Amino acid sequence: MLSQLSVKNLAVVEKLDLSFESGMSTVTGETGAGKSILLQALNLALGRRGDSTLVRHGKDKAEVSAAFDITNHQKIQHYLQEQSLEDEGECILRRIIGRDGRSKAFVNGINVPLSVMKGVGELLIDMHGQNEHQLLLRPDQQRELLDAYAGISEDCLELNKVVTQYKDISSQIDELSNNQDLQIQQQALL
Repeated sequence: MLSQLSVKNLAVVEKLDLSFESGMSTVTGETGAGKSILLQALNLALGRRGDSTLVRHGKDKAEVSAAFDITNHQKIQHYLQEQSLEDEGECILRRIIGRDGRSKAFVNGINVPLSVMKGVGELLIDMHGQNEHQLLLRPDQQRELLDAYAGISEDCLELNKVVTQYKDISSQIDELSNNQDLQIQQQALL
């Protein structure tokens, strides 16, 4: 769940800090009030495309950070562990875009490639509008939703670990078998 969004020097926004409570949050306002800028900021924090035109006029860089409560989100916790990114129940995404067009991405304070930030972002929020990619159309996401509904997500993670171990052991056996065959061939030559 998104718990906080901070924006600095993005478009017309000089500084903005928003906190979100559990439940449904709605952002409303008149045309030109800045709703789209908030969505753009969130998209940047999730690893989506951004460029130097988003930096506020007269400033060197724009910065966006989004904090998420992930205490009940096993999949993102597992992904963060795989990427060696500590979580402690919270995931903080921070993105800096310079006037020169360069971008820096941080997950829990660690500088990461933008692709890692995007991977984390896809697990946290499924944002879409008309004609945009929808995570629900992906078969792997459909399976994960069904697994979560059935209450077997943790069992699936354990099964994945066992399958990985099995594959590792199988490849070791194949390697040992190939080594043994090679030794037999070498002995036959002697």
